[in-house]
Amino acid sequence: MMRYCFLICLVSFFAMACKTNTLQTTPPVKPNALLLNTWVNENEKDELNAIHYRPATYTLPRSRGRKSMRFDEDGTVIIQDIAPSCGLESNEGKWTMLPNGHLALSFPQKPSKNDTIAIISITNDLLIINPLP
Repeated sequence: MMRYCFLICLVSFFAMACKTNTLQTTPPVKPNALLLNTWVNENEKDELNAIHYRPATYTLPRSRGRKSMRFDEDGTVIIQDIAPSCGLESNEGKWTMLPNGHLALSFPQKPSKNDTIAIISITNDLLIINPLP
């Protein structure tokens, strides 16, 4: 009798553990939907292979200058970088989402700026990337 109770409990436990959640509210967001924004470098948090960006509306500490990237839906990317004269230098190019999830950035006017970056993490308020060699 004790054996049957144990078996019934065990089967019930596995049935509950294997039950899938059928209530899905929204489909997962594609990375490029979150990517379409202006992102500003939060260089205080940067690591060797993890560069942190926040939306332009995010309040960051004061800084002498911050790199920014704007990704538009039509595939346009605008990178603003700190210029040698401490101002901002703007470069416009194209971005493409590669099949492996990486981003290819191409700048016809400045091919030396072409880059491929891996998205490590992306949320509404944080983009972490890793420039690839």
